Amino acid sequence: MTSIPPFENELLNEIAEAYRKRRKSLKHRNSRPEFYKVYEQGARGTVERLEIVLEDGTKKNSAVLRLNAWPDRYVSVGVRNLGKSAPGWSWAFEGRLLRKFSGRDMLAALEATLDLLPRTDGLNTEMFNSPWKPLLARGPSEIHRTA
Repeated sequence: MTSIPPFENELLNEIAEAYRKRRKSLKHRNSRPEFYKVYEQGARGTVERLEIVLEDGTKKNSAVLRLNAWPDRYVSVGVRNLGKSAPGWSWAFEGRLLRKFSGRDMLAALEATLDLLPRTDGLNTEMFNSPWKPLLARGPSEIHRTA
C-alpha cells in the first residue's frame, strides 16, 4: 500500500490523514482511489497542493470525482462523466474552506458526493452541491442596507 506523503500545511495533513484512515473503505466502494501531492510553480514560488481522484465503481457511470486543496484553504471539487453510453456531463464547486471545518469534514463531503454519483444522469447535478455548501465560502456577497 502506498504511503501518504506529509505536507508542510496543517490542513493538507489533516485531509491526508483522513484519506489514509478511509482509504480501505473508499477502495471497496470505488474502483481506484488515487492520492497525489502536487507542486505548482508560480510567481510566489512553489506551492504544494493535494489532489484526490475517485472513479465511480458502479457499472452505470464512468464518472471521475476530483478534489484539489491548497494551503490557503481554497478547495475545488468536480465530477466529470466521460459518457460511454450516454452524453458526457460535468459539475464543479469551489470555494474557501471555513475555519470551523477540518480535513475530516472535507473527506466526509467527498464520500457523500461519491455516494450521489450512481443517482445522477447528468441532468440533476445540483444535488452534488449539498455536501459542499456548508463547508465552502464562495466569495463576498452584497449586503443591502435599508435606510
